[in-house]
Amino acid sequence: MYSAWKSKDHRMDTSIAPSEVSRKLLTRVMYDIAPQTYGTYEDLKRLLTATQGDLTTINHSEFSDLFNHQFGAKNVLDILNDNGIHISTRDGEVVEKTGLIALAGTFKEIAGGRIARGSRVLCCLTSGTRAVDGSAKPEYRVSDPENLIKDCHGMIYGA
Repeated sequence: MYSAWKSKDHRMDTSIAPSEVSRKLLTRVMYDIAPQTYGTYEDLKRLLTATQGDLTTINHSEFSDLFNHQFGAKNVLDILNDNGIHISTRDGEVVEKTGLIALAGTFKEIAGGRIARGSRVLCCLTSGTRAVDGSAKPEYRVSDPENLIKDCHGMIYGA
C-alpha cells in the first residue's frame, strides 16, 4: 500500500510476488506483500486523498526507538499508562504493536517536519488484543461506514 501510494499514479501493482522482505516486517498481516488481496487499497486511497493524508513506514529500529526514548523520566508506555491507555505486554514484549507503529510513525513524521508540532493527529492505539474496559472516550465516532470519508473529513476540517 505504501509503495502504491508513493508511486506517481497511486496505482497498486498486483504483479508483486512475496519476498523475503515481507517476512521481516513488523506486522505481516497489516503490511504483507499482497495487500490487494484484502481489497482495501481503493478505500485507503480515497481517504488519503479526501483528507490530504499520507503514509510512512516504520522499521524495527524506529519501532524500538519509540520504547527507548525518554520523555523526562518516563518512556512512552509509562506515559500512555498514566493517561489511561494500557498497552498489552507479555513477558516484557508488547503484544499490540499495530497502534504503536502508528504512534511511532506519527513521532517520525513530527521529527521530520512533515507534521507540524501541536497538530491534531488521528492515531489508533489498539487492535483488540484484550477486552476493552470502556475508559477510552472517543473525541469523534464514525457514524456510518458508508460515510467514512465524509465523516473523517468533517472531523478534521469541521462539519
